[in-house]
Amino acid sequence: MKNPKYSKGMTLVEVMIVVAIVAILVMVVYPSYTEQIRKTRRSDAKIALADLAQRQENYFADNNQYANLLTDPTTNSLIKIATDGGVQYGFKRDGNHLITKDRDYKLTVSTNTGRTQFTLTATAIDTGKQKDDTKCKIMTFDHTSKKEVVDAAGNPSTYCW
Repeated sequence: MKNPKYSKGMTLVEVMIVVAIVAILVMVVYPSYTEQIRKTRRSDAKIALADLAQRQENYFADNNQYANLLTDPTTNSLIKIATDGGVQYGFKRDGNHLITKDRDYKLTVSTNTGRTQFTLTATAIDTGKQKDDTKCKIMTFDHTSKKEVVDAAGNPSTYCW
């Protein structure tokens, strides 16, 4: 039997070194990857707030007051989505709430008594993919284009916008 000078394979030690290097890389890269995914979903909420704000301004131009409902199939609301659901203009109806189409954020509106001011709110849904987004739990946008963010602990944040 001929004994080769060089082995044609990898030793267990070499395999373990490769596995250790890959594990270290995954530990470093994975948190950055998940944060980038969260940022992408946040941008969906920002786009939704900007879209609804534009719809509010159009509603105000037609009615001389802001809409106090985001979705209702029977009244003057910003978006009429039937109760059986479906995606319309990038939004879905979930009961009495308007949500982003990927079900990451619940969208609400509040107005003052004369309906001359509004505040739109996007709240990360606790059962959705954004449940771990502690930095940007609630994002708001109002009639003056003022943007605010509250983290999961209830503290103001400047991280998200």
